[in-house]
Amino acid sequence: MKKKTFLVEINTEDLPAKKLKKISLSFYTKFIEILKKENIIYSKIYWFATSRRIAIQIKNFKYYKKNEYIIQKGPPISIAFNKKGIIQKPALLWMKKFKINNSHIQILKKDKKKWLIYKQKKKYLDYSEKLSEITKKIFYTCSHLHLMKWNDKKYKFIRPIRNIIMLINKKIISKKIFGLIPNRKTQCHYLIKNKNQINVLHAKNYLSTLKNEGKIIADYEVRKSKIQKNILNLAKKNKSYIIINNFLLEEITALVEWPSALIISFKKKFLSLPKEIIIYILENNLKCFPLFKKKKELKSKFICIINTKTNKCNKIISSYQTLISSKLQDINFFFKKDIKNKLSDNKKLLKKVLFYENLGTLEDKTNRLEKIILLLRKKILFNSKNAQRAAFLSKCDIISYMVSEFPDLQGIIGSYYAKNNGEVKEVYHALKEYYLPKYKNDKLPTSNIGIALSITDKLDTLIGMFIIGKIPKGDKDPFALRRISIGIIKIIIFYNISFNLNKLIKKIILIYRIKKNIKKIISKIICFIINRFYFFYKKEKNIKNIVKSIINLNKINLFQVNKKILTMIKFLKSKDSKKILNLNKRITNILKNQDFKNSFIIKPELFQHELEKKLFKKIQHTNKKIKIFNQQTKYKKSIIEIINIHDILEKFFNTIQINHKIKKIQKNRLNILYMIHKTFQKIAIFSYLY
Repeated sequence: MKKKTFLVEINTEDLPAKKLKKISLSFYTKFIEILKKENIIYSKIYWFATSRRIAIQIKNFKYYKKNEYIIQKGPPISIAFNKKGIIQKPALLWMKKFKINNSHIQILKKDKKKWLIYKQKKKYLDYSEKLSEITKKIFYTCSHLHLMKWNDKKYKFIRPIRNIIMLINKKIISKKIFGLIPNRKTQCHYLIKNKNQINVLHAKNYLSTLKNEGKIIADYEVRKSKIQKNILNLAKKNKSYIIINNFLLEEITALVEWPSALIISFKKKFLSLPKEIIIYILENNLKCFPLFKKKKELKSKFICIINTKTNKCNKIISSYQTLISSKLQDINFFFKKDIKNKLSDNKKLLKKVLFYENLGTLEDKTNRLEKIILLLRKKILFNSKNAQRAAFLSKCDIISYMVSEFPDLQGIIGSYYAKNNGEVKEVYHALKEYYLPKYKNDKLPTSNIGIALSITDKLDTLIGMFIIGKIPKGDKDPFALRRISIGIIKIIIFYNISFNLNKLIKKIILIYRIKKNIKKIISKIICFIINRFYFFYKKEKNIKNIVKSIINLNKINLFQVNKKILTMIKFLKSKDSKKILNLNKRITNILKNQDFKNSFIIKPELFQHELEKKLFKKIQHTNKKIKIFNQQTKYKKSIIEIINIHDILEKFFNTIQINHKIKKIQKNRLNILYMIHKTFQKIAIFSYLY
């Protein structure tokens, strides 16, 4: 059979650079899922993406059509034929409807009844129609993305679609998609003179055609690798050290189609400005990579990536130099203006800045932070005076000219100004890092006051928003409360910070002077934070039930919750888990209709068998051990204690009859089982894990 390659390319206006890889991979994984369902096998599948295209290429595919049948049920035998076996009108009408004759008819027997049936062979589309249908299904149902309309038609996509390629080898699949008839034309590099489009003559030659004729590297990962290699080589030639920002690298890979690298320099006098500000301007405004003498010492040079190969670079270099000089002059102006006043002088101006409606001003928030941070001093060791000073100064840089111009640098600016004002290292270092982590995989604060202030600020915002009912719904989270909660969890887990979250939240709510519905607010906040644990363990199949099994909403300790989750994940993957879960199920079923509302009492004098005495002693001993291990957060050892009960309990079930004819003895044995049930629950509610 001739080998076939399928290609689909969606040509669009400029796609969102920061999300290009994620978008492309989502289509790629959907193709894999649906191809499997539709019995289409292939040797390889690839995804390609640039700023103006998303493409999928499937090599050596085969479409297997199974012999599947659709059963068309007819009338019962009793009315299909008369007593002489002559076919009657109901059967004739049914046969006429499906255009069948006597040779096609079969009989179905079910529940002592018989019907006429006809097995109709399922019709399949040919492979070109099938692939067209799959493509439409995938690209039409991308509801997880932010979609837009670009004309008066019903179609929506991430960006306006301008052209579509759909090929099987050389053949065009001319079925409409997004209202457009596919062809073999694609956009080439916009700087190629007198040429806008090129023809892809064969699906398998897609990459080489784009590269040789269109001056475009369509393979995202190849393009990324080339950019990275160019950066490292250029840095090495200039005897410089470079720290490649991976987020920036991904963004630039999505922005350019034919990359090359240049070195740009700026005036050395600007190196007197805070290093983080220069790096921020280079990475976020100019999308460039700063160079260093050593890991910490910044150079007055940087690398920019341009979207073409050219020998005439002087104009580009000159433009970048003008741009960076202009930006750094503005910063220098703002910096000099800001440092004329002390950072602490801005505190009185915070009362004019609203934090949020019904949550007071930034001065009110700062006052709360000064109180809240002290609630953590027993769990995170720090100097209380310095911690309160850091909280006092934490929002003061918001008033500065620099933060007004560059809001993302809040905290970093405050740290520099605090250092310049002679504040102690503990204070200005905490200001620099208390906003961390800002995003996924971001670093965490490192100093004790920084850690405490980060938790304090995040909890204050989270609790405040819940008090006024600004709770995230669906995909909407305008105050980034999910990210804030994940940040809190990350810090607590990484630094093993152990405290009762319920009590802390209650104390913070009281600082807000709220007296009504406190329990309800606490419950909502706790559930919201606990739900963020799914983010950390999303690869675990049973994670929701694991979390449910170990949670006591009245007393949450995030450090302990995480440790229990890890223990339960390992336990459920072990050989012992099945026998413990089966044992728990057996006990639960026996106790199902029993009433233990009143305190249960086990009376040793009612024991009839030596095994009852042994089991009772074993459970008493296990309870004491588990209590100690749980206090020490040694949950693995608690699980081992439960596993050690199995053999004697199994023997108990096999030897002793629970339903004894004497009710007192029966009740006593049920009480033993209830005691075991309560022992199990000290570790987890195992019934969630069946």
